[in-house]
Amino acid sequence: MLRRMFLAANLAVLLTIVLMPFLKIHYVTAVSRVWTVDDDGVADFSTIQGAINAAADRDVVFVHNGTYSEDVVLNKSLSLIGESRDSAIVQSIGGLLYSVNVNASDVLLANLTIRDGLCGVAVQGERVMIASCKFLFNSVGAYLAGYNCSVMDNEFVRNDVGIDVFSSDSNVILNNRIEQNNWMGISVEFQSKYNLIKFNNISDNGFSPYYPEFTGGISLYDSWSNTFVGNNIMRNNIQVKDHGPGLSLNIWSEDFPSCGNYWSDYVEKFPNASEIQDSGVWAAPYSVNEANVDEYPLVAPIQVFNVNTLDGKSSRMAISTNSTVSALSFSLDDQFSVSFNVTGASGTTGFCRVTIPKELAEIGSVWNVLIDGEKTNCTAFPTQDSSYLYFVYNQSVRTVRIEGSEPVPEFTGLIIPLLLMTVAALTSIFARKRKLD
Repeated sequence: MLRRMFLAANLAVLLTIVLMPFLKIHYVTAVSRVWTVDDDGVADFSTIQGAINAAADRDVVFVHNGTYSEDVVLNKSLSLIGESRDSAIVQSIGGLLYSVNVNASDVLLANLTIRDGLCGVAVQGERVMIASCKFLFNSVGAYLAGYNCSVMDNEFVRNDVGIDVFSSDSNVILNNRIEQNNWMGISVEFQSKYNLIKFNNISDNGFSPYYPEFTGGISLYDSWSNTFVGNNIMRNNIQVKDHGPGLSLNIWSEDFPSCGNYWSDYVEKFPNASEIQDSGVWAAPYSVNEANVDEYPLVAPIQVFNVNTLDGKSSRMAISTNSTVSALSFSLDDQFSVSFNVTGASGTTGFCRVTIPKELAEIGSVWNVLIDGEKTNCTAFPTQDSSYLYFVYNQSVRTVRIEGSEPVPEFTGLIIPLLLMTVAALTSIFARKRKLD
């Protein structure tokens, strides 16, 4: 049992260290103490609230697997971490409005299932991170009313509303699965602004029989300057519903060769649309309404992969493809390389549009793409932040390997004149030396 508690403490500290690079949570300079919670074993406490009440700022509360029937108030700057996402369960007893009420700042909530609440998690502080959690059967999965918070790598499934951003600014909602919620996948409302919603799967939402004209994937109400890019927006009852008043002006794409979002109904709306050559991006924009237009919609869905760089930072690589991607592996030792399998129907043409951020490979790198060991043509689009690679292949089960080597320096500006002056000086020196000899 002591061994189990020791492992729990070390795991809690490790999870805190691993998850922190995703968000600038300023309070985590040291961990004071790890408090353990177990509903049926030896631990510091048998309830989560008991551990929070005893903890101080910067402490970690580590929750062993089990079902904890309680409503939790998290009013300190600490980390609340579950042993495993599917088995460390907070189940609301309905005594409070929120299952987990976060009214402090600088909080990490990770690796838990939160279910059956009127509101799964309510965030009213700043710099709060919700990571790798699962939200099930809540009226609202996560309610964001704070600022500079982050919601990353979570699942919001079969709630009434997945995420509600309410009068909340400058949050990051990244790489979440937001699916099969009864009324709405994500709602951004009441003057929420400057939020980034990126790399999420927002699909199959809004099929409640009640008020179907108001249900769907994304709901906007009197909010502006929010950015929606790199999302898969698929098969929702209504893809995006702007409820007014007036039109909420938001951003739906970045400048080419960056992209907007993947829309499952694009071909239905634009059956004669063409692709911008060798890019994986449609030439015709996708219009939500006159104020919300995706200028560069993706041809195929996007898949996102987390990568840790050699200096311990975290980054993400994205692949937009009409194939199924599997068995992906990275190497960053000597130079960047990534390998993965692509699978599709034989006799059809497959393509990949791969986004490689500058944290993984230097912008302007020389790229080699190998399909089953044979080099294939690749179109590269370098930008300030990422390199975009596009290539095609005959589908079946294929192995892709991408290698990036450092770019050859460009000799521009004063470099060439200086080189010429150096050569001239060396020539003069050797000529003078020969004359003296």
